[in-house]
Amino acid sequence: MEAQHEGTVSAVDISTDGLKVLCGTLYGSIGILDKSNKNYKTILRSHTDEILTLDYHQMKGILITASRDKTIRLWNLETQ
Repeated sequence: MEAQHEGTVSAVDISTDGLKVLCGTLYGSIGILDKSNKNYKTILRSHTDEILTLDYHQMKGILITASRDKTIRLWNLETQ
């Protein structure tokens, strides 16, 4: 099994049962590799540069951010 990341892996931890591997990258993403179902899920992706603006959509409970790293991110505050 393998998981491809956007940047250099900077941190790794393994669950006590050995079935899950948590990976953190220098670009600010965190993901979990689940060996039991051979699935990889990114659980967090942060901006890699200054946040230029943000807005909150109250009806949806979503925070919207735009960064100098040329990305726009939607953050679901209900599930974070």
